[in-house]
Formats: sequence, structure tokens, C-alpha cells
Amino acid sequence: MMEELQGISSGWNQNSIDVSFSPTNHSYTFALDAWATSGRQDAGERSLALLSKMEALHASTKDDVDVRKVFPSPNIRAISSALNSISKSKDEGMGKIADQLMRRILHLYEKGDRSSIPNARTYTSVLGAIVRSHDRSGSRQGLNLLHDIQNVLDQDGNPEVALNTIAYNSVLHGFAKQGSVEEAQGLFEEMKRRHQQGYAAEKPDVITFSTMIEVFINSNRTDAGSNAVHLLDELEHEYTKGGRQDKSLKPDTHFYNSVLRAWASSDDDEDAAEKAHKVLQRMELSMAGDEKVKPDIISYTAVCQAYANSNMTDAGERAEEILHQVETGADSGILPYPDSYLYSAVMLAHVRSKSVGSREKAEQLFHRMQQLYKSGREEAKPNTRILNLLISGWATSRNRNKIAKASEALEQMKVIYKAGNEDARPDTYSYNWVILAAARSTARKVQEKRRHFNIALQHFRAFHISKSTVDNGAIDHIDSSINLVPNSFTYIYFIQACKYLLPSGEDRDKLIGKAFELARRNGMVNKKVFMEVHQAVPSITEAGLLEEGIGLDEISFSEGKNPDIPANWTSQVHR
Repeated sequence: MMEELQGISSGWNQNSIDVSFSPTNHSYTFALDAWATSGRQDAGERSLALLSKMEALHASTKDDVDVRKVFPSPNIRAISSALNSISKSKDEGMGKIADQLMRRILHLYEKGDRSSIPNARTYTSVLGAIVRSHDRSGSRQGLNLLHDIQNVLDQDGNPEVALNTIAYNSVLHGFAKQGSVEEAQGLFEEMKRRHQQGYAAEKPDVITFSTMIEVFINSNRTDAGSNAVHLLDELEHEYTKGGRQDKSLKPDTHFYNSVLRAWASSDDDEDAAEKAHKVLQRMELSMAGDEKVKPDIISYTAVCQAYANSNMTDAGERAEEILHQVETGADSGILPYPDSYLYSAVMLAHVRSKSVGSREKAEQLFHRMQQLYKSGREEAKPNTRILNLLISGWATSRNRNKIAKASEALEQMKVIYKAGNEDARPDTYSYNWVILAAARSTARKVQEKRRHFNIALQHFRAFHISKSTVDNGAIDHIDSSINLVPNSFTYIYFIQACKYLLPSGEDRDKLIGKAFELARRNGMVNKKVFMEVHQAVPSITEAGLLEEGIGLDEISFSEGKNPDIPANWTSQVHR
């Protein structure tokens, strides 16, 4: 239908004999409306093309002596219809176009065009498109447009075209994604001030307060939790203000979860986990009379994450208690069963815990998950994150058997993956942790060091597989099917294994040289890789630089930055 409407309009020109059949603003608007509701991915581009056609027709007919042949300039109704399509487009360039078109609407509105009254839906979709299509500048650009819309509408005084809370929340959401506290707080206070001044439609709601918490979470500020609780207290006060309950300000599970996640991100507060747990208990007490604040799996996961981020010695045990509480509630039908995210948070709490036997408890949790999954509990299905946490836990522990345990966990992972569990596919980190475990070996005897080095070498080779190494048995076939991609840490850990586990000499230097050559070839030489090699065998880095026509004296080693080395050496570092 859209193509037919567009085809009819395209076939007309100002030299048509019967002007009674010439298209009007209404004709094009119908076509634009059709594109806006089509759901087509190219609707934005097609609407823009149609709008451009209208402008071209106006430009080519505006000076015609026969006024009947003069095509009018697109009015607000037509531009708004085009905006409805353009604002939905995922094309980054459309945000700028939407901004320009919205400003044209404002200009026409100020000039007295009332062909269609701009509404809050139009403002909101345009502001959302602008915020989505830019990085940090998008939210500021959206805020500028919001203020321009605000100024025009305030002067007009028409309540039918007033801005509303959703429009403000669209811009606020952009600041939240960036963690821009100052700008977000300014807009939040502006909403509250304007509401007090009588702009009823601009009142902050529970989404506004929740978005403000997201601002603090994404800002990485250490006071995210305390700010979230302050917002919770303010929201609850506003909710019951004047002895009545304002449903738009009612805290719900989603809002409480934002508070919990804020505490989970406040890892510099030594009491953050306990404070998060108290908020959870507050939810549990409130749910007796209100199901809308009932804790869900996200709630319990956030508290376990807070324990994982704490420095509490018993963090693992505390998280395990919460997991047990959820499992008991699930068996009683009160709560859903734990999912992989909750299990991951508990596993992480054990792995980071400083208590004796914490890694063994993490391993026990993994085995319990396996049993539950085999019994039919799909939520307990082991995945890559769970197993990587187990491997990393052993790799970073002080356990004398950490290398064997990390290797064993990876082998279990491969067996699970080979059995058909695609969610447990080993990845770069799985192998890197085993190489690191070997590099941090505390072995003293030469023979034991060599055995640990061979473990590191075996897992390093898995990243650089050729058909011959698989066919001769040097690499397991399962390793070759995973298509591992090394990163800078792969080379850092392996070079460290060479340095710490092999005796000084030509053989060790050759292995380090080969690892450096592979890192260069794969574009994975960052500052740490370069320095590990340079400190071990300076001649290797010097020779590599000479091949590129660079002297060592030309290399800059600024603090916190990668050395000023050939770009092809670092091309994949940030992949």
C-alpha cells in the first residue's frame, strides 16, 4: 500500500493537465502515516525520502503563476507523521534528522501552524531517538531540545501540548546510561520544581526515581547505595504525602531491586552487603500486605552479589544461606527456583571469600548444580560463567593443588560441552585461568616446575592449533572444535610461565621469542606483554622493533598507556 501511495504522488508534476488530481499535504500525510505504522525497517528512510519529495515539489512550484499548481510546504501534520517513522529508526544518523525536524515543527507552531498539535508522544519518540543515536553528547542534545520545546509550549500555554513525565524520563535515561550524575540531578530537580510551579504533567514518577538510582550505579560512585536509600525514603514520603497514596509514586519490586543493585555496586562501603540484606528483609516484611513489593530472583541475586563484592570473610556462607532460603521457598511454591545468575553470584561470593575451604564450597555448589540439572531442574544448568568462576577460584587460590584442580575443572567443562551442553562452551578465559594457575606455581623442584610448565604449554597451544598438532595428538580434538581466540592475557600468563618455571637459557628465550612473535602476529601486544618480554629477554623486543625500522630509544613508556609501538602489533588489543 505504501509503495502504491508513493507511486501515485511520484507520477504527478506541476505540468499535469488536471490539477484537481494533484496530491496535497493530506495525500502525502496518508502515505507517511502508512510508513509509520508499517513496522518496516526502512520506514524512516522511506518517510524521509517522501518528505524530501514534498519539499522539492514546493520549491519547484512556489513561483508558478497558477496558484492552483503551487504545492504547499510540508505542514506540522506531515512532518510529525514523518517523525513517527524516523524516530523508530535504529540508524544513528536519524537522531540528528529527528532533532532538525522537531525544531521545524516548533518553528511552524510558533508561526501559527495548527494543522496538527504536537503531542507528548511525538516529543518522547524524538527525544528517545536523539539520546539513542549519540554517545555522551546525545543526552545533552536531547536536553537542549527538551528545553526548547519547553520554552515554546510555556509561551503558548496550551495544556494539550504540554510536556510530560515520559519525555523527561527519556532524557534522564540517557544520562543514566552514561552515569552523568550532575546533569541527571539537575534535570531531576527541574522536574520537581516545575511540578511545584503547576506543571502537573511533569511530575516525577517511580520510573524517574528508579532511573536516578541507575545514574548512581553507572557512575561508579562509592555512595551509590546511600543515594539509592535516600531516593527510596523520598519516594515513600511522596507516595503517602498528604495522607493519600499516589499510585504513580508507589515503590515496587523493580524499584527495590534498583536499590539492592546500588548497594551491590557500593563495594567501598564495608557494610554495603548488610545494608542490602536489610532492604531485602524490608521487602519480605512488606510483601505480606502487598504482592507488588515481593522479592524476586533478581532481588536475592543482587544481595548475593553485594556479599560477593564485600570483603567479609564469611561472604560465601552468607550468600549460601540466601540461596538455601530461595530453594526452600521454591520447594514450597512461594518463590521461583534459583537461576544461573543467582548461582553465579553465590559461586563468586565463595571464590572471593577469604575463609578456609571457600574454593571447596564453590566446587560443592557446582556439583550440586549438576545433580539438580540431571534431575530436571533446567534453572541449575551449568554454564560457561559458572565453570569459569570455579576454574578462576582454583587458579587464584593458595591451595597447593590449585593447578591440578583448575585443569580438572576445565576438563569437566569440556566433557559437559562435548555431551551437548552448548551453554558450557569453554572460552578464552577458561584456558587463560589454567595458564595463570601454572604460572603462579610455588613448585621448587625442577621436575615439578617442568610438569607445571607443560600444563601451561598445552593450554597455550590450544590457541594456536594447526591440523598437524591435532592429528598427532598434541592437542585434544575438543580444543580444536572450540576455535579459541587468544587475548593479551594469554600471552602475558604464558610468558610469565616461561620466566618462572623454566631455567634461564637458550630454550627458554626461544619460547618467549615464539610467544612474542605470535602476539605480534595476532595484534595482541599491549604494554604488559611488551614489558614482560623486554624484561626477560631485551634482545627479542629490540630485534622486533628493528624489523619495523624503529629503535628502542623511540619508544615512549608513559604511565598507564601502551608503549608507542607499531600499530599492527596492537591492532586487536581492545577487541
